[in-house]
Amino acid sequence: MVPEEFRKRLFDWPDAPVPVAFDGALFDDLPSLLKNASFKPRSLFLEQTDREIQRTSPQFIMAPHDRLELLLSLPDITTGGVFWNAPGVEEMAFYRHLRSLTMVRLPVPEKEQKPGDPKTEMCVFRHFDPATVAITMPVMTPAQRARVMGPAKSFLLHSPEGAMEAKRRVEWPDAEKGTLTFNSVQMKIITKNLNKRRHYRPVLRFLRDCGPISIQNETDVWLLELIDAAESRRVEWGLKTQSGLSCLSLLSYITHGKIYTNSQLKNKISENTKYSDKKIKKYTIELINLLETNGDY
Repeated sequence: MVPEEFRKRLFDWPDAPVPVAFDGALFDDLPSLLKNASFKPRSLFLEQTDREIQRTSPQFIMAPHDRLELLLSLPDITTGGVFWNAPGVEEMAFYRHLRSLTMVRLPVPEKEQKPGDPKTEMCVFRHFDPATVAITMPVMTPAQRARVMGPAKSFLLHSPEGAMEAKRRVEWPDAEKGTLTFNSVQMKIITKNLNKRRHYRPVLRFLRDCGPISIQNETDVWLLELIDAAESRRVEWGLKTQSGLSCLSLLSYITHGKIYTNSQLKNKISENTKYSDKKIKKYTIELINLLETNGDY
């Protein structure tokens, strides 16, 4: 299902073809999916004869504005691609721009560096994967952002954090020349955010599966902020496991945050940290059972 915010932003763009880059690895057979809908995909990697590589390689299309609804009707299409607002830009010119972003330079970890060897290495940049772009764009310098944006005015994506549109800023300097290069500080932040996302995604699934019906009305962005707030309090509650974080997050939602002011309960659960996770799980189950009995869950 396409988020309403994503749809609104996309159709606020000028009446012009929309370039889209898709991550083929997120689909069963992306080229066939697009061709069967009468789009003309072009691989963002060098042409391959291996069928499996063709099937999973990133793809580029120029979607006519009057066929956007058809495109949005395809399964998982918004979570598997980055949509670009580039009115007036010729198709092959934008294709070449995206191809120029495919490889970036990353620092070689110090412990792997050898005397005389390069301190950076070339790696694939998954600029066609919404989740990757959502994590890397915020840590880029303005010149790097200008380099990614190229001739476009903005791009739109649907990441685990929700719908996001990044727009070109007038105060940005000239684009960084040549291959994008990330420094070690940027990579530490990116790695930290990737680890946090991996840590939070199972908690988010737990909230969706075990929370009250009303939780389905909340956006992923809002729930991830709720989980982040629970993570910042996890240690003081004596919690060590993902299960404990999940329970604390759910209790926060059920009580509208009042759980954090219940010092008596916090002291009881954190009294012996060896059993804190088991105690909060037991309390959560008992509370849910009570609420279900009263018809409040």
